Amino acid sequence: QCGNNIKYQLYVSAQCGNNIKYQLYVSAQCGNNIKYQLYVSAQCGNNIKYQLYVSAQCGNNIKYQLYVSAQCGNNIKYQLYVSAQCGNNIKYQLYVSAQCGNNIKYQLYVSAQCGNNIKYQLYVSAQCGNNIKYQLYVSAQCGNNIKYQLYVSAQCGNNIKYQLYVSAQCGNNIKYQLYVSAQCGNNIKYQLYVSAQCGNNIKYQLYVSAQCGNNIKYQLYVSAQCGNNIKYQLYVSAQCGNNIKYQL
Repeated sequence: QCGNNIKYQLYVSAQCGNNIKYQLYVSAQCGNNIKYQLYVSAQCGNNIKYQLYVSAQCGNNIKYQLYVSAQCGNNIKYQLYVSAQCGNNIKYQLYVSAQCGNNIKYQLYVSAQCGNNIKYQLYVSAQCGNNIKYQLYVSAQCGNNIKYQLYVSAQCGNNIKYQLYVSAQCGNNIKYQLYVSAQCGNNIKYQLYVSAQCGNNIKYQLYVSAQCGNNIKYQLYVSAQCGNNIKYQLYVSAQCGNNIKYQL
């Protein structure tokens, strides 16, 4: 009932084809380390979902278990929850999960709840072809800088219109975003409005807009509304072959 070392028994039991589910419970009750048992169980083809719960209850690190579980083709969604509950860093789990082709949308939520930096997760998600629209929202909610996310999003061919709004709401400088947006061939009409709302200088935007062949008629109105000097804009307009009668 607890006085014997059951490490050898597990090996004998496994050799004999016995189910070792009960042994794990006994071992945990007796305060034994069940790291070895997990390996034996995995080797015997047993489901180790219950073992993870037992291990977590005993305060054991489940980093190794995740690897064993992944090797056995088990879904590690439950493990991520258990790990988060135990205060473990789930950076390694995300990598394992991505390798196994699991959707990491839930993991981002768990990670955010645990206060982890989700910069690495965005990269993993992008590599796996997942839509990162939800991630941007989660990241913004956590107060993270989304400058890197815009670059990742652009690389993945996603529309970054929503990101600009999120960035503006978070008080980030959107100068870099305009450049990324222009590079991706997006219409920057909406961006000018967002920029003006945020009190940013739109001098650079006019140049970008002209380079992209956009009509800058609306931009002049926005610029004038913001009290900007439109001397430079007239020059840009003339360079682009626009009629400057309206601008005057």
